[in-house]
Amino acid sequence: MTERLNNTRMHARAKVSVSCAFGPTEDTPRSATITSLSARGCFVKTRAWAERGSGMFIRIWREPERDWLTLRATVLYHMEKIGFGLKFDGVTPGEEESIRALMEESLRGDAPPAEDRGGGEGHEEGDDDA
Repeated sequence: MTERLNNTRMHARAKVSVSCAFGPTEDTPRSATITSLSARGCFVKTRAWAERGSGMFIRIWREPERDWLTLRATVLYHMEKIGFGLKFDGVTPGEEESIRALMEESLRGDAPPAEDRGGGEGHEEGDDDA
């Protein structure tokens, strides 16, 4: 049975290309790209496996600030060799404001491609090749 997630979304989403790193700890050892972003979650493009319902940390690169936004998240679904959807956990008003700024930046077209952004540490070969 296929779940229909598109009909249950309550928050606007933006198509983006934002560098990120993720993992079970704040060290977030794996690099990837966020391709869809909302104030409450995102889609991470990666070949890495993520177990539905598992918690993880995700760091999102913020170009204007040239730093990382670190959030806790829960895996909603996984698409083999494509990526996974996350729901952000316990987002503060300040974090939500930062996420919305990333979405607006993307809509203006100001965001450089993810591969041009800083912070490639922790990259494992093939993580973002979907």
